[in-house]
Amino acid sequence: MSSSTEPYEVGDLAQIAQDPRRGDATPRMTLSISSLSLHYFRNYESARIEVSPQPVVLTGHNGAGKTNILEALSLLVPGRGLRRARLSELDMKSPSPAKTVGRGYGWAIAATVSGRQGESKIGTGRDPEAGPD
Repeated sequence: MSSSTEPYEVGDLAQIAQDPRRGDATPRMTLSISSLSLHYFRNYESARIEVSPQPVVLTGHNGAGKTNILEALSLLVPGRGLRRARLSELDMKSPSPAKTVGRGYGWAIAATVSGRQGESKIGTGRDPEAGPD
C-alpha cells in the first residue's frame, strides 16, 4: 500500500478502507460520481443522473430500477458486477415481446468521476457484434 506521501493506486482503495491502523494523518481517498448515463441497460432505454458529491439515497417502487443503477455503478470498477450477470443479460428488456428495443444493440454505461487527481470520464458497455460474453 502507498505511504501518505505517494499517490494512491486504484488497487489500494480496498486496503485503505480496511486498514484499522490508518490514523487521521493519512489522507483518505474520496471518489464521487457527478453523473451517470445508461443506454439500453436493463430497464433503462436512456437515463442520465446528475448528483452532488453528497451521499445519495435511491427510492422507488419494487422493480423501478434502483438495483440496476447500483449494478451499473458496480460495472465501472474491476470485477464481474453486483449480480455477476453475463454481459448479454444486461441488455434492455422490452416490455412487450413484439417490441425489440435494445435487443441486439448492446448497452453502455458512462460516468463522470471526481477524485484527488481531478475529473475523469469512464465507461463500459457491450458490443453485440463482438461475439459472446
